[in-house]
Amino acid sequence: MVTDPQGSERRFQWLVGVLAVTLLIGGLYLRFDYEPRLPRRPNRPPPADVTAAFRALDYDVNVYRAGIEKDAFDVGLPQPPSMGELGDLLPYDMLEPHRTLRAGGGSLETRDLALSLRTKRVSNPTAKGSVTMDHIVLRIENRTSGHVAYRIDTRPPGDPRTCHEKGDLAHNAIALAPRQAVERTECAREGIDTLLIERVETMRLPPLAYYYVSRLYPSHIGLDPRPTRGHQPPKGSICGDIPEQAIRRATEKGETTWRDVIDFYARHSCARFIFPAGYKAFSRAGERPLPAAFSVGAARP
Repeated sequence: MVTDPQGSERRFQWLVGVLAVTLLIGGLYLRFDYEPRLPRRPNRPPPADVTAAFRALDYDVNVYRAGIEKDAFDVGLPQPPSMGELGDLLPYDMLEPHRTLRAGGGSLETRDLALSLRTKRVSNPTAKGSVTMDHIVLRIENRTSGHVAYRIDTRPPGDPRTCHEKGDLAHNAIALAPRQAVERTECAREGIDTLLIERVETMRLPPLAYYYVSRLYPSHIGLDPRPTRGHQPPKGSICGDIPEQAIRRATEKGETTWRDVIDFYARHSCARFIFPAGYKAFSRAGERPLPAAFSVGAARP
């Protein structure tokens, strides 16, 4: 039998080459045949507080000034107040007469107001219709030739809670135009014809401030809802973004007053600005720059 050493060697080399290629291909397959692990998805960024951003923009001086000019035009004023006028001191007056008025009797005068009492038949809407009965009605007259914000705290005889069931007369329960007189109902109990005047506060206002504060809602700034439910602003709608609870808590703690709230909203539209915790009425003209800056949202309840 004849053997071919060279052929055997070539076959061996060929088998070694095939084995080497097979091992190379297998190694490459094992090295690269897998799906790479994706990195962990980063946390979603918190949503932008668009409302806060817009509110912050309101506190830009130029934006504030533009808002004043637009509001003055909207209410029909011949010209908007200057920045200096917006920072004027607003004359304030407070009286605690603790005087009882009688229907058809004499009047009570303060620096800015004249108060008198009468009886009037007023309809009170109910679930079953309407009931017309006698009410004691307080007449409030602005004695001045300028605009005046006012607060009158009253107390009917007996328990005031029994006077909530009554009719209401539409009136501006927060501010009065020059020489304007309004009437508000106080109680509808039979035999009641007197009213105790406990406290009277007034603040003289420029014309635009009169329209600004009139858009507030009385109970939202601490006024008694019993006599002020009939509130209607002369122009515009009542603002819905008043921090009632924050104002009420600050008032109860003695940290803010009616004067502070009116002073702020006399200079800032309640449609764009929120009363800030800690704001105090101006004690002198130009005391602070306007608009009154604060941390946006700090005054929310």
